[in-house]
Amino acid sequence: MHGGTASLAAGPTPWRAPAPQRAAVAHWLTAIGLLCALLLAVLLSASPGLFLLAAPLLLLSLALAGLAGTASLIEPPRWADIGLIVFAFAMMDTSLRKGGVHAGGFDAQSIFKGLVWLLVLAYAAIHGTRSLTKHPLLLMLAGYCILAFASALYSKSRLLGLGSGIALLAIALYAALISRWDLDKVHRLWDALFMAVALLAAVSLVMYFAFPTWARDYLASGAGRLRGVTGSGNSLGPILCIGLIVGTCTLSGDARLAGRAWRLAAMLLMAACLALTESRGSTVGLVAAFVILASFGRPLLALSSSIVALLAGWAMLQPGLLDGTVRSLARSFSRSGNVQEITSFTGRSDIWAAVVPKWLESPWIGYGLGSPRVVVSQAYTTRWGQTYESAHNWLLESLLSFGVIGTAVLAAFLLALLVQCWRLRRRLLDPPQRRRELALANCLLRCWIFLLVSGMVEKSFAGMPNPTTVLFAFMAGTAVALQVALDRDLAAERPR
Repeated sequence: MHGGTASLAAGPTPWRAPAPQRAAVAHWLTAIGLLCALLLAVLLSASPGLFLLAAPLLLLSLALAGLAGTASLIEPPRWADIGLIVFAFAMMDTSLRKGGVHAGGFDAQSIFKGLVWLLVLAYAAIHGTRSLTKHPLLLMLAGYCILAFASALYSKSRLLGLGSGIALLAIALYAALISRWDLDKVHRLWDALFMAVALLAAVSLVMYFAFPTWARDYLASGAGRLRGVTGSGNSLGPILCIGLIVGTCTLSGDARLAGRAWRLAAMLLMAACLALTESRGSTVGLVAAFVILASFGRPLLALSSSIVALLAGWAMLQPGLLDGTVRSLARSFSRSGNVQEITSFTGRSDIWAAVVPKWLESPWIGYGLGSPRVVVSQAYTTRWGQTYESAHNWLLESLLSFGVIGTAVLAAFLLALLVQCWRLRRRLLDPPQRRRELALANCLLRCWIFLLVSGMVEKSFAGMPNPTTVLFAFMAGTAVALQVALDRDLAAERPR
């Protein structure tokens, strides 16, 4: 009797449709909306005078798309969370134009990417906001992204800054969402990332031979460099390096012979594309990522690396030897064969010298998110009238965008991420029982080293978001998810 009274006092349980039924409704709404949109396109192509029929179809399509999108955000399909962020990563630097937009401008492709990031932000806000306070690392990333978004309000390129700020907020919230996943889902995320890079590499290589005017960069130094589906070889290079780093992680976790074979083939394809991009900064960063991490715990390798570094330093003090060495490097490593191309970091040192005085005019808060596209082009022009829209250095790019205050927050996050990944690696090494998780921790550290080293001669992850910035959502979320899983296993092993 008492139980019945309590049940009546609680009131009737509100009815809610089961999850499969709600997902089916979203799918039907999407299908009907697509049919309406198709009929609209047919009507408009048949006769532009059919406005009275086309206008209601347009409104109906938009309404159904909104309802379907809202239903999918609240009750998403199983593949939505991984597929959405990997798609955003892949299309971030994808370009279907021969040229580019300049001085903070935008076009239809920019608008489409902005809409995609709005969708990512909405999804992450619904499902990931409550996990932001789970770990200080997530709060630091969110603080940096909020600061970057706020800086768009005083940016020299305000619309571009606001769009980039939305993407950064989505990245921070998605990192919180990833931190909630179990390790199997986290591994699937990195597998999906590897497959996305493999697809980009395959399409880029096909375009290199089939559509050379689109896939090759004839204007930059090193005419004929592969840019593939991106805007330049320096955009495609980091993406390929990320794929190679992730490939070494996923390779160790795949016990099937066929699985390992296709992953090796995909990595060879990425390496070939990387060579065609002639992206030297990315190549150096990739080598550094593997060599530096391998040196820890291996005294012989660390000693060999130190000896090589000392010999290089001694050679720098020998004028005759230095002259011959640099000339040999120029013939083999530079695109033009000119010594100055190497000593000036392909002209980047001239850009840095011109941009630093501009930063000193607003040292504390910078010029706002997206402003380097305007500031750098105003500060530096070559003798032939060529301008640049990036400082080609992550630190300088951050200082121009957010000043000392924002850069300090970014540096604190980078340091915290490094400490978190290093601690995870130490825990997994002793005892080395979880090979897949150890490979994932090594992958995080290699990604960190790569981003910092390659970012010394490219803007990389700082300032306006790009694929390397999206990688931070993967890294931060994975680092927290790994710690949660290890802490849970440790608690389960303790005697009760």
